[in-house]
Amino acid sequence: PETIPATASMGETIERTLSRNPGRLFPVTDAGRVLGTVSLESVRRKADRDPSRPVRDGLTPLVQIPVMAPEDRLDDAAEWMAGRDALVLRDGALVGALSTADVDRWYRYRYDPSSVPPSPMPARASMRATWGRYAARTASWRSSR
Repeated sequence: PETIPATASMGETIERTLSRNPGRLFPVTDAGRVLGTVSLESVRRKADRDPSRPVRDGLTPLVQIPVMAPEDRLDDAAEWMAGRDALVLRDGALVGALSTADVDRWYRYRYDPSSVPPSPMPARASMRATWGRYAARTASWRSSR
């Protein structure tokens, strides 16, 4: 996922990233380590007073965010996330993000594969061969269940 440097100003961050993605959370990093997350809402409150303040002053600390390791099981993640999006970290470094929609899609696919519509074919020609192999494996896996 896209990250925001902890030293970026709140005004700049609102203008360049958060205003275009009002409902999203973005990880805030410092020297490759995740400090927390920011959203348009969390930064806007503090930026009204001083838009030159660093983003680190408006973040939600990492201790208040669901955090997982890449090897954690998705069924456990659903409990830990408790309806919130999570960050996936390895030794403090960001590996990815997991949304509640991701977990819901996985759960539906696992327990009722027919309820999950197939993903659209990628537009790039270089991806079509890979997609075709994936779709074939998925179809054979679904039929074997």
